Amino acid sequence: MQFARSLAPAVRAHHYPKEATVNRKIIAISLLIFFIHTKQLFSQGAYLERGKSGFEISAGYCNNKSCSGIIAGASYSVLSIFDFGFSVGHLFNKQLLEGFKVTVTGVSPFLTIHPIKQDNTIPISISISGSYEFDSYSSQSLRNHDLSMGGSYFSFGGSVYRNITLLTASKLQPSIGVAYLTGKLETKTLSEQSIYLSDIDMVVYEVGLSLIFQSDPLNIMRISPAVLFDKKQTTYAISVGFIFEIGE
Repeated sequence: MQFARSLAPAVRAHHYPKEATVNRKIIAISLLIFFIHTKQLFSQGAYLERGKSGFEISAGYCNNKSCSGIIAGASYSVLSIFDFGFSVGHLFNKQLLEGFKVTVTGVSPFLTIHPIKQDNTIPISISISGSYEFDSYSSQSLRNHDLSMGGSYFSFGGSVYRNITLLTASKLQPSIGVAYLTGKLETKTLSEQSIYLSDIDMVVYEVGLSLIFQSDPLNIMRISPAVLFDKKQTTYAISVGFIFEIGE
């Protein structure tokens, strides 16, 4: 699918060549999937005991057939019930555009609520997440044609997880989640005139397995591999987080 499928008369001078194609939706969807991974696994309330607050810093790597990317994030949990934070991701497209690389940078604030927490009477925990993402694309090919491209999206979803004690200081946490994403991807001229607008609506499923280590009462480390599915591709992800509990 070409960047400028239908150019308005005012911008036809760009004549973006047909052979310079890139599946923008796949690139945008890949970054969105990467951020979905951060919402499900960067919410440290899932790793804290009920009533505990804490701060987490984390980083991750994701890869699928179209793109690969890195993500870093920070978040704060209030009583392990309300998590709020943000993540920043940088994505590398595996397909060149007119011989030039295409990269995407995105920022995503998010909020997660854990309305049900596992205890002696409840065998599972449930979380609900919402987020907003905005991203921008960079390529010499876009600059050569005086174009810019970016998107903005919302996502809503939830996950179910359970802690399984392995040893005194370690736990295993399997999880499953689903999220709905919606938004728009837009290509513009330097004068802010839109020449292409694409809607994105999709559902993503995630299966994760976190290994949690608590070295002392106030410090937790987690390693979280996951697999994410949508109807077109499978994404493999892994993230590492360090959680610092606040108070006793």
